[in-house]
Amino acid sequence: MLHYLSMMIAPVTAAVKYLLVGWITVGLAYLWDILLKSFSRNFRFRTGFGVPIGEELLKFGACFWFGLTPWLLYALFGLGEGLFDTFHVKRRIDIPIIGVGVVMHLVTGLFFLCQSNPVWLNFLLALVTHMLWNNWLLLRQSKNGSTSG
Repeated sequence: MLHYLSMMIAPVTAAVKYLLVGWITVGLAYLWDILLKSFSRNFRFRTGFGVPIGEELLKFGACFWFGLTPWLLYALFGLGEGLFDTFHVKRRIDIPIIGVGVVMHLVTGLFFLCQSNPVWLNFLLALVTHMLWNNWLLLRQSKNGSTSG
């Protein structure tokens, strides 16, 4: 009986663990951005390089520390970041922004499925992809004439 009960509880506790770690990681990333703002007013540098470095270290560190599957935690992080961005910037839910956040972070997490690569290479691929993505968004934003910061 206890065996069956533990088998039923295990997925629930794993889901709660992912959700808690995911939301904590999003919160720490927000604090990282505040710290970056205090050191640099350069929005392009902060968004293009500083934010991806902090986010990738936080996500990877959380996966390593808590023994979580990267692609899943990364997708949850993208969901949290997308929700934060929609409320912080648009003041309403914007499904496309949330979806893009989930997909982009999921893609960076998928690098860790390449078991033949050393972990540091997967981390580096995720980091470079995140930096390229953020810099592409900044370039696109500057072409449209909008600024933020």
